[in-house]
Amino acid sequence: MLIIGAKGHAREILDILEKQNKAEEIYFYDDISIDIPYFLFNKYPIIRNSEDINNIKDKEFLLGIGNPHLRKIMAEKFKSLGWKLVSVISDSSIISNNEVILGDGLNIMNNVFISCEVRIGEGALINQRASIHHNSVIGNYCEISPGACITGNVQIGNFTSIGAGAIIIPRVIIGDNCVIGAGSVVTKNIPDNSVAVGVPAKVIKEVEPFNE
Repeated sequence: MLIIGAKGHAREILDILEKQNKAEEIYFYDDISIDIPYFLFNKYPIIRNSEDINNIKDKEFLLGIGNPHLRKIMAEKFKSLGWKLVSVISDSSIISNNEVILGDGLNIMNNVFISCEVRIGEGALINQRASIHHNSVIGNYCEISPGACITGNVQIGNFTSIGAGAIIIPRVIIGDNCVIGAGSVVTKNIPDNSVAVGVPAKVIKEVEPFNE
């Protein structure tokens, strides 16, 4: 198993895998950071270029980075090399048995709550203690930060980041490629490519569209 990234979020994924007894052959991939050792925790190899991954027999990988754009870019890179994108789901998460649809390549972290009739797209990160309530839709490669509350019938577009502790009230629609600030309360729809912060949240600027 290869974890893309070797910093904080990737290490939290490792914690989950160790508790699930799935960390026998774990490798990390990080071709950017220069301040990391060659072995994480003196045990797990960190690979620094794509040529060296050819020696790994198990061609499955997890996304261990938070940024939605980087998650998408790295997912496409490794899928193009013939690797399979897989999910990690913490045993402490609570996921309804009723009409929940989960995409590939998810990170569902500790103490997450996912209610009934929820759909979560490919590559999304649902971080610790986040809650997603009934009939909500989370787009591809979204980042739902720790403690965020997505109430019922909410729609969140692709590549959108919801900050820690943010609250999205029922029936709100948030567009693609948005950033919602930590602690914000979103009471109205947010258009694509927007940054919104505050209580209630207001759009403070626009960002460039993300070209997939």
